[in-house]
Amino acid sequence: MGKKHSTLHSVLLCVLLCIVWYVWSGKTGFFTGKERLILYFGLGSVALTWWVSKRLDVIDEEGQPLNPKLFFYIPWLIKEIIVANIDVIGRILSTKKDAIQPTWIKVPAKQRTRFGQVVFANSITLTPGTVSVELDDGTILVNAVSKEGAESLIGGGDMGARVCSLEKDHD
Repeated sequence: MGKKHSTLHSVLLCVLLCIVWYVWSGKTGFFTGKERLILYFGLGSVALTWWVSKRLDVIDEEGQPLNPKLFFYIPWLIKEIIVANIDVIGRILSTKKDAIQPTWIKVPAKQRTRFGQVVFANSITLTPGTVSVELDDGTILVNAVSKEGAESLIGGGDMGARVCSLEKDHD
């Protein structure tokens, strides 16, 4: 197993689980009246999940990374997803015959950890017009809608560098 977790890491993970549960609950305000039962079930499920994870000793730094750099990476990734959506829509609506040129490419995953490589592969797949098909031996097999999309990933591109910067040093 990886590094053991600190108490602060464990508390931050619990807070993060509460925030995710609240966002996914669909509630936009405070819980009142009978809705409080839903709140109690939510808090109970978060507490149970945390307790079971702690008992199974599966809470570690790599499995649940709480890296402050994520707060910069996620908005950047959302922007890239929007830009790629616009590009794919433009290609679909284009009258040019070569607007869509499906291309296969092997992209080097230069991340040091398996977690970093998986984040990189998932980021590629989340971006419209590209799909990560296989992650093997430090390379990702990607299918892209266009040659330009494939070429932007050569050498890992900006996305690969940003994911590398998310990785923490592991002893």
